[in-house]
This record gives sequence, structure tokens and C-alpha cells, in this order.
Amino acid sequence: MTCPCPKCSAPIELAASQLTNDESPAVCTACKAKVIIVRESFARRAFRKGDHIRCTACGSPLGAYINCPSCKVLYPDYFVADTREAIRKGKRAGKRGGPSIGFEFSLRSGSREKDTGWPAETITKAAPKPVAARKIMVRVISLVVVLAVVAGGVSAYNHYQRVRKYKGTYMTALYCIKSGTDFSRDVSLEIADTWKKKQDAGESFQPLPSADEAAKLNKVKGQADKFVQLMQPPPAEFAQANDRLVKLNGIFAKAQALALAPSGSLPAFRASAEKLQTDFTQAAHELKSNLPASLTEELKQAQLKYKGLREF
Repeated sequence: MTCPCPKCSAPIELAASQLTNDESPAVCTACKAKVIIVRESFARRAFRKGDHIRCTACGSPLGAYINCPSCKVLYPDYFVADTREAIRKGKRAGKRGGPSIGFEFSLRSGSREKDTGWPAETITKAAPKPVAARKIMVRVISLVVVLAVVAGGVSAYNHYQRVRKYKGTYMTALYCIKSGTDFSRDVSLEIADTWKKKQDAGESFQPLPSADEAAKLNKVKGQADKFVQLMQPPPAEFAQANDRLVKLNGIFAKAQALALAPSGSLPAFRASAEKLQTDFTQAAHELKSNLPASLTEELKQAQLKYKGLREF
């Protein structure tokens, strides 16, 4: 692992054993400065620059994130190189939470005035520093940091839960759309075959699905529309995948409408059904080929759960 030298910014090579203590000595090979490697908890990061601190778990820069961008550890401890003088100065100034010490005294002795010729007056040796006010300030800063960390953690958890729910709903909607489109195709083919037989026999025929088939078509379409609606608006990382699913649902709607109310001639009806099936196959391939990695993994699990998605 490495961290930047506080004097020349050159990288200082570190061993993992140097990060087990709160403070460990080190030497910059570039400028030969003697420094201290300080390990601190996440709650103290308000006093540090984000580009100087490194994650103790993997050694990567933490920046302004509440979790390590590399190893994803939430609220990680960090380490940073500092000079011994800066550490002592920080302790004196209360940087680590210790009170600063200030005092004043006055000389009003007549002998002092007599011996030196100075007027009797208050001589301030050090500016007063209100310890109580400084403690309050430190506590307020600590509270702000804690609240920011908690708020960031709550936001991250809520986003995780939202993404998890979205992925599950996406696969359920995809199953409804795929199975509904397949059923619409089967109903259309059955109608076309019956239509052809009646036509060859010179008999009249009203091309309509059965009552049970119509009820099932409407039920599946209603379920697909409900799940697609529940997914709005999608998380930003799934916006394109959501658009492709909506497009697929639109093709399903046309296939269902064709199966419920065939019209025109038999050749035209067959051609319309075949075109919708081709459109659906192309849109499904585009959707599957461009799924984000997390949705691809979710699809693999859904294919084990839903038989209708195994050939998707």
C-alpha cells in the first residue's frame, strides 16, 4: 500500500503491519522526511483532506465517498501520512478533541512599575481560548459528520432496496409479456388454421377466439401492464433496459389485439401475425443483449423459476 508524503507528495510504500497501530513511523524515500502513518476511524475524516486519506482495507483513495470506491467497505477506517510537528500542533490546537490551553495574568504591583518604569497594566501572555466553546464546536462538527454518514447510509440502503425490488418486478413483467405474446401467437395460429379449413369447405366463419382464450389474453395483458407501471420511474442505471421492456410490451399489446379481433382477409391476418412475431423476436434479442450485468444475473435466476423464460 502507499500514501502521499505530506511534504513532497511522493508515494510512501507501507507494509500492512504499519496500519495496525494508531501511529507508526516511516521515511519518505524521495525527500527523506520522517513522517508518522496515522490510522483513524471514519468519524474523524472531517478533519482530513479526501485526496490524502487511504482505505485501510485495500489502500485506495477514499475521496468524498462514505464507502471505499474500490473494495466497497462502508465507513472504512483510513490511514494518512503526517509530520510529527503537525501531529503535535494538531493536538495542541485540539484537532484530536483535546482542549487547547490558554491563560493570561496581570501585573499591577507598584514595585513592578517602580522597578521597570512601565505603567501598571494587564500583560497578556497568551490569548484566552474558551475551552467550553471549543468543546461545543467539536461536538457540533462530530454530530454533523455522524448525521451526514447516517443520511448517506440510509440513502444507500434505500437505493439498494429499490434496485432489488425493481429487478424482481422487471423479471415478473418480462415473464408476463413473453408468455402473453406466445399465447397470442398460438391463438392467432389456431384461428388461421380453422379459418382456412372453413374457407376450403365453403363454410362461413367468424374469426374470433373462444371466451376462455379471450379471458386469458386480457388477464395476462392486465398483469403485464400492472408490473410495467409499478416499475416507473426506474433507477437511473436501468433507464435503457426499462425503455426496451416498454417497447416489448407494446408489441405484446398489438399481438393480443390481433388475436382478440382478427380482421381483413386470411392472408393479411397471417402476415400481420408473422410480422408481430418477427418484431417481438428482434426486440427481445435487443433487450437481452443490452441488459446491465445485474439484470443479466437476475434473468438467469428467473429462467430457473419461470418456464416461459427458458427460451427467451
